[in-house]
Amino acid sequence: TSWTEKGVGSFGFSWCWPALIPLLGIPWAAARRLWPFVGMMVAVVVAINVMALLWPNSSSFGFIIFFAPAMAKPMYVQYAVAKVAQIKKQTSVGDARDAALMEAGGLRMKYGYVAGGVCAAFLALLVVGSV
Repeated sequence: TSWTEKGVGSFGFSWCWPALIPLLGIPWAAARRLWPFVGMMVAVVVAINVMALLWPNSSSFGFIIFFAPAMAKPMYVQYAVAKVAQIKKQTSVGDARDAALMEAGGLRMKYGYVAGGVCAAFLALLVVGSV
């Protein structure tokens, strides 16, 4: 099923400030259970660090991270719309649908806190390793 069939337009870029800094964007996305974005952010951070190790005298690869804030919000909106469409298709109107929508939506702050803790630990390791 295409995004258009689900009621979502084509993928467009829109700025998302929390996703600008990877160590903030990862908890932001984890709290929203946007796992593909979390994976993408982790992969980008790892790739940038690997490239910096392989080519220490080259220019910074940090510009790559500026693609993430432009993709975060559209990914989240498309994920949410697809999830709502799936629930509406699988559940009849009534209390069961309302409960399913409530369960699917909203933030899961514990995921954000765990991801934030992991990012903080990673940052601490980077700081300790650079000293």
